[in-house]
Amino acid sequence: MNRRKSALRMESLENRIALAGDVVAALEGSLLVVAGDNLANELSITQNAAGDVTLLGLNGTTVNGLSSLTLANPLLNSAEIRMEGGNDKLTVTGLRTSTDLNIDLGAGNDAANVVANAGGNLSVKGEVGNDTVTVRGTRVGIDLNVEMGTGTANVNLRNSNIGGNTTVITDVLNDRVTAANLRMGGDLSIETKEGADNVQASLITARSFTAITDKGADIVTATDVRVSDDVNVETSTGDDRVTLTRVSAGNSVKVNTDGGNDLVVATIVSAAVDAIFAGGDGFDTFDNNGVTAGAVFEFKEFELLL
Repeated sequence: MNRRKSALRMESLENRIALAGDVVAALEGSLLVVAGDNLANELSITQNAAGDVTLLGLNGTTVNGLSSLTLANPLLNSAEIRMEGGNDKLTVTGLRTSTDLNIDLGAGNDAANVVANAGGNLSVKGEVGNDTVTVRGTRVGIDLNVEMGTGTANVNLRNSNIGGNTTVITDVLNDRVTAANLRMGGDLSIETKEGADNVQASLITARSFTAITDKGADIVTATDVRVSDDVNVETSTGDDRVTLTRVSAGNSVKVNTDGGNDLVVATIVSAAVDAIFAGGDGFDTFDNNGVTAGAVFEFKEFELLL
């Protein structure tokens, strides 16, 4: 009788299992230090009403070699979270620090969802990679700073109160920045570099609002924005669209578009002092649906006025 020899076949699991790695966490006095590795870490940090902080690894990620770590009611002065390399996911819920909360996502395609209360500054930094950052339901005593590296960035700031300034800076490629329902004691500043970027600001109360975009076909939309000082929008070369709706400035409103066929739409826009709209090289259109200024209302370099 003929018997077939059957060979054992080993199947590589490397392509089926994404190594998740280990996150190291330590409490150094009143400083919480969290450090990921260069694998794809997924981490949840939660502080409950009693003050206990739980770090939970998800989808295979461990914390100090374990599935989770709980710190019993630590009095946190500040926190430093560094996710390092890899495609990381970080969720922060209810974390409270008396001063600063600093988050560095590192290189990779990362995502961060932050709900926190920082008595000092809150900073979120991304490096090379396509990153998504959401900050919502958050209180910041001083400044909120978000800075993204090279890659496609998606930044969402919502339903938060900031005592000082809010600054968002993105790098090249096509970025999206959304700021909605924010109250701050200082300035809201959004700067995007090259790429077809989309900046949306709505329900904003601040000292000033500035949006600056670089080369590319950019969209800047400001709706229900109220500032005590200036509104300033600057776009660079590319076919850009700027839309201001129910925007009020205690000082001046200035919009400056550069080269390209640009469209500026202004609806119920008021400036206590000056309202100045300037087109640039190319065929530019200005759609005026109610602009008022206390001193100077000026529009120039527009080929079509609606």
